[in-house]
Amino acid sequence: MNKHVEKNQNQWKIKIEQFLARNGANYMYNSGKQISADVYIQICMTIALCNAACIILLLDIYTNINIFIEVMLSAFGGIIVGIFIPQWVITYGNKQSNNEMLDDIAKIYRELFLQLDAGVFITEAFAECRQVVKIGRLKTAITEFNGTVRITADMDAAIDEFEMKFNNFYITILCMALRQLQKNGRNLTIIRDMEKQMKNVQQQLRLQETEKLEMKSMLIQFFVLVMTVIIMTLFIFLSGDFSLINI
Repeated sequence: MNKHVEKNQNQWKIKIEQFLARNGANYMYNSGKQISADVYIQICMTIALCNAACIILLLDIYTNINIFIEVMLSAFGGIIVGIFIPQWVITYGNKQSNNEMLDDIAKIYRELFLQLDAGVFITEAFAECRQVVKIGRLKTAITEFNGTVRITADMDAAIDEFEMKFNNFYITILCMALRQLQKNGRNLTIIRDMEKQMKNVQQQLRLQETEKLEMKSMLIQFFVLVMTVIIMTLFIFLSGDFSLINI
């Protein structure tokens, strides 16, 4: 029974570590150093306990419900928050990282095209892409890809390992292109088409960012207007000078 429980715990830890690695938690919150499943679980438990304590305190102050119900509600709320808040933070951070990575991925396609057109073999061409990327997470992954190829001479395994370090649709497409290039040789049309697609995606993202900035600007202006009206209204009523609103 204990071995079965221990096996399940190890499987959960492996899944957690894969989640952390694929979503770039190591680079977002620990400067590239490994964040273990144990540390992540401790963070979740700390958040859960703090949230449960806050819920109990609020229920105790503002309600007269049974202590058993208080404990059940606080435990439930703590568990929900403890599980989903860290997961949401990491997933959101990965989404932001993926958007920042788009420019580098476009550069990779461009560099692959130049290297392959010059007659460089695919593994060496991809290794050279490290020189054009800026995002540390992607740069490190390419370096590790190169090391795996040198040690094992197994490009398929190196591509699989590289892909597992990201939760990124465009990295997955890049890995598919690398596999096709490995099987079919220097098919430069694939690289050229993918580079064009990446540029289109970048343009769409820039347009979305512009729209978001415009929306934020409108919300700020609306907030300032509302606050101005509230402050003026409070001033009029507190001062008793209603002549300001006489028509």
